[in-house]
Formats: sequence, structure tokens, C-alpha cells
Amino acid sequence: MSKSSDSHCDFSFLLLHRADDLSSDLCLQGVAVQSLHGDREQCDREEALQDFRDGRVRILVATDLASRGLDVHDITHVFNYDFPRNVEEYVHRVGRTGRAGRSGASITLVTREDWRVASELITILERSGQDVPEELVLMAERYEKHQREKAMFAPRGRGGGGGGGGRRGSFRGGSDRWF
Repeated sequence: MSKSSDSHCDFSFLLLHRADDLSSDLCLQGVAVQSLHGDREQCDREEALQDFRDGRVRILVATDLASRGLDVHDITHVFNYDFPRNVEEYVHRVGRTGRAGRSGASITLVTREDWRVASELITILERSGQDVPEELVLMAERYEKHQREKAMFAPRGRGGGGGGGGRRGSFRGGSDRWF
């Protein structure tokens, strides 16, 4: 993120500890930034939000606390450092841009830890007319293959976990076996 003189505001979503780390790092580099998360006092959260609304800071680093219910206009960029818990939350985060007929841009970092939602994310991107990165398609395919293999090699049977608990008895041939 850079210090620019455009009139737009940037908005970032992070996990709590990373929100504090990033906002501190940016401050140390001379970037005017505020953070918004549940561990801050209510008055501090209100001040951060007001600074952002008034343009005193152009970057607000926030947790999911800020993805819904905040009335902030002119957000043109959302940067998701951490993929949300689910795709619905993703829609709310990126929906912070483009309010009231305006347009905006969103960048979301997706890692292997997020691969279970790749197919859902592809559907949302396609439905909204967005480009689908090839890497995301490959990630979805790898996850689906992983799920098929996992199901194929999963233990089957009566769910007893195998061994023990049976009665000892005689079979034809006179050998003792568990059954």
C-alpha cells in the first residue's frame, strides 16, 4: 500500500494479531493508518472509524468486525490478507466497495488453507462477471481430487475401528479366531 493523494480510501481485512502488526508496521513507515478490531475500546474504534470517514487516514486495517454494518462511503479498494471464514463473509467484505453505484477493486489472498472454498469462490466470481484466475481453478481441482481420494481410502465397515471386542470361538478346521 502506498501513500497517494487520490480521494479514495483503502480497506484491509486481517486476523486480529495481524491487523495490529500491519497497522504498526505502516505507522512506522509514516503511513497514516488506523486499525479496527474487537480488542480496542469502543471509543478507540469510533475514533478510528471517524478518522477514516473524514479522510484523516486513508487506510483502515480491520478484522471481520468491519465487514458488516458500517456506513462508510467511497471505499474503492478492499485487500483481504486473510480469506474469510466462509464465502458469504467474503461477499460482505468485497461488497464494501462499489456502494451506491460506485465501483471498486478487491484483492484477496487465497492459500492452500483456503482450498476447500475454491469452487464456491469460482462460482461467485463467474456469477459476477469477474475473471477467474487459473491458479484458483487448479486449486479447486486439486481439492476435489483430494476429497475423492480421501473418500476412496477411508475406512469402511461397521465403524468399530477393527480388532478386539469379538468372541473367541471355533471355526471349521478347528483354529481359534476372533469374530
